[in-house]
Amino acid sequence: MGKMNFFKEQRNGFRSQFIFKCDICERRICVTSHVPEDDINFAFVWGITSIGAGYSQGEELFSVLNVPFMTKRKYKKVESLVSADWEKRLVREMHSNALAERRIAIESGHISNGIPYITVVVDGGWAKRSYGHSYSSLSGVACIIGQKTRKLLYVGVKNKFCYMCATSTREHVCYKNFHGSSSSMEQAIIVDGFNLSEQDYGLHYKFVVGDGDSSVYTRIIERVSYGRSVIKLECANHATRAVTSNLYKLIKNTTFDVAARNSVSNLQRDIKNAPLHAFGNHSNCSKEVCKSITTSSENHVPLLQSSGIWTELTRITGYIEKKAERLVGNYTTNFAEGFMAKVAKFTGGKRTNLIQRNIYRTRCFGAALSYNHSGNIHTSLLKSDVDEIYLNRYCMKKRKAVQQRRKCSKKVKKSSNINDDSADYGDAAAQPDISEEEFQQAKIRIIEELQKTNLDTVHIKTIGQRENIVWFEERRNRLTASMFGKICKRRSTTPTDGILKELFYRSNFLKTSAIVYGIENEENAIAKFSAQTKMTIQSCGLFVDSKYVFLGASPDGIVDEEVLVEVKCLYSIRNLKIKEAVVTNKNICVHVVNDTLVLKRNHNYFYQIQGQLYICNKKYCYLILYTDKDLEYIRIERDDNFCSEMLVKLNRFWQDHALPELADPRIPRNMKTR
Repeated sequence: MGKMNFFKEQRNGFRSQFIFKCDICERRICVTSHVPEDDINFAFVWGITSIGAGYSQGEELFSVLNVPFMTKRKYKKVESLVSADWEKRLVREMHSNALAERRIAIESGHISNGIPYITVVVDGGWAKRSYGHSYSSLSGVACIIGQKTRKLLYVGVKNKFCYMCATSTREHVCYKNFHGSSSSMEQAIIVDGFNLSEQDYGLHYKFVVGDGDSSVYTRIIERVSYGRSVIKLECANHATRAVTSNLYKLIKNTTFDVAARNSVSNLQRDIKNAPLHAFGNHSNCSKEVCKSITTSSENHVPLLQSSGIWTELTRITGYIEKKAERLVGNYTTNFAEGFMAKVAKFTGGKRTNLIQRNIYRTRCFGAALSYNHSGNIHTSLLKSDVDEIYLNRYCMKKRKAVQQRRKCSKKVKKSSNINDDSADYGDAAAQPDISEEEFQQAKIRIIEELQKTNLDTVHIKTIGQRENIVWFEERRNRLTASMFGKICKRRSTTPTDGILKELFYRSNFLKTSAIVYGIENEENAIAKFSAQTKMTIQSCGLFVDSKYVFLGASPDGIVDEEVLVEVKCLYSIRNLKIKEAVVTNKNICVHVVNDTLVLKRNHNYFYQIQGQLYICNKKYCYLILYTDKDLEYIRIERDDNFCSEMLVKLNRFWQDHALPELADPRIPRNMKTR
């Protein structure tokens, strides 16, 4: 009787086949360490990728343990299997998440033009740290998360580099899919996700919560088919962080004395009152937010007002007050930040170069699955035919730790621990125009929608203007007075693309220095004008013309049945007196005639004011001109002949260019406008 002797070991990664041979008949028997064939190798690559490590770290670890490690070729082969598995699972899960969001929207009655709409949270990141100045990463990731389910609806990765393309000519799978600037990756990915929402899920992402990156919102408006109906909501965390940062800068400003160093209206009132409350003046506090109304405390407000720091303080807090309309929901980007934390874990904290091939993309998909499963990716997805005693024990330990943290976070009150220490690229592909019949029907629908506006109440419902979402909605598909000059002065040979982009695709939250200066000083200018003239100025919203419903105007105030006011804060001459600027040949909106300021008739402001007078049916407008050094005002009378000529040009532009663009948008498709 023969004896089976060990002959040799055949290793395939961590799976071994032990060959035994009979010493008499030389018959061979194979004993395998793991079944099925690649289960142990697949689990290893899955696990080491999940902790942000890779082949080099694994090789070093097992060399210290004196255990043979798999070859790099084998590791890469298994890694590609893990990548394909994660991508397949993620696509299926995101589709399921989107259907859940769609069902919730329908049940809640959130439907517009037959399509359910939802609120989403967006964010993006890079494979390489920028340190606030070096935006040169070759890969980037961005996500779209449903507000209700808190699950991922879209994850995209952009790569500007492929190692095989750079070093080899042989045929290969190329993962290079982007040619724009690194800073525009987030915008391109999120726009891709928005464009797929209707096609893949039958959904519109109407409300988007972002981190203050207005360029993302601008690209959504420009390059998404329904982008102009998308409304941006501010992240409460980022808004308050910006205010806090500015307050710290104010504290360090040595020009001041050391001693001085869910209703929208209610929220605005409380924010505006915050400096008074913080420094001891509780006369305007609401009892819901202040516990010191009935108690006496030292009032430091007079000291701050006398030192000059108070003006700067109220200017900083005014920044967040103006955003009350978009902050009242108390939305944050915490969900998206949570996903980005998972990406950081899977990519080893951006410490390793993972952008050569498909590695970064794979790890982003793994992070997405981990986020969707609240970190329990292993027990939820990694299945094996053997009893997973240690894996189940580890995952149970993790679940208990999460539950314990949640329990403690409710009990422990955290104390304050503050120490004083490019043209963007888009992938929008050109699509053919709709049929002529559909085109004509779309134009009719737009006109009918505009005619539904109640002309008697719209100027009341839109009071607050840029702080009122209704104001944005009502003016969205209209030609507004501020654009009348550009429209009427356009030559017939000048393309309409620029005007149409400014009319219909400009971000609602564009903040140039001149715009910010105007917003910050408008109320002050009106107050000074009112004090000088003894006139009472009433706030107003958007007025819509009774005959031409596609025309709208938003004056800065109404005096009476005959008079309105318009404020222009002149940023370019903010440090000069107005007549002084005219004398020094500054290119501004007025000139001097017989020692009197006169608004230039060819200036856009003249077109704007004449349009306001016509649409609001007023006789006169007081144009208030404001700088830090001066305030002047000009009384302008309505010119009916000028208005008649202007209306002809506006109506022609609407019929020939604006209405066709609204009915079948070409700008989001990167096509020449009509």
